[in-house]
Amino acid sequence: MARLAAPIALLASAALLPGAAAWGAMGHETIAYIASNFVSSATKAYFQDLLADASADYLATVASWADSYRYTTAGSFSAPFHYIDANDSPPSACGVDFARDCGTGGCVVSAIQNYTTILLDGRYSAANHQIAAKMIIHVRSNHRTVPLESKRNKGKITRSGFFVPE
Repeated sequence: MARLAAPIALLASAALLPGAAAWGAMGHETIAYIASNFVSSATKAYFQDLLADASADYLATVASWADSYRYTTAGSFSAPFHYIDANDSPPSACGVDFARDCGTGGCVVSAIQNYTTILLDGRYSAANHQIAAKMIIHVRSNHRTVPLESKRNKGKITRSGFFVPE
């Protein structure tokens, strides 16, 4: 799973392009397609089995799932898991205080921690493991500056990668 970081970081630069702020399903699927080329065969087999999808598209088919799930009654709790609302001021002050910035409802950082724990714990049901996998795949394909910074901020990405309010 650590091998997902390089392709995600590479494509995160796409956020610098005009119109890239609207990530959507295509952005998630693109990252997932690329990432699927960098996972080990054991990781591939694990996720294909867990997701009941033996196709080469096994990551891409679920990469945007959490964006729909958050608008359902069952998934409404997961809305804050798509970002972290860091109380910082880039580029002069960048930092995260987990207790302050994540809040009691959770954030992307707590979601990664929680769903990774669920995936690694055999006491959870297959259904729980599947939801955890879908959430991790989603947030890993969502790591770019704008959604991580704040859902309320409006602005642009500078060439240095900082989010600057307009």
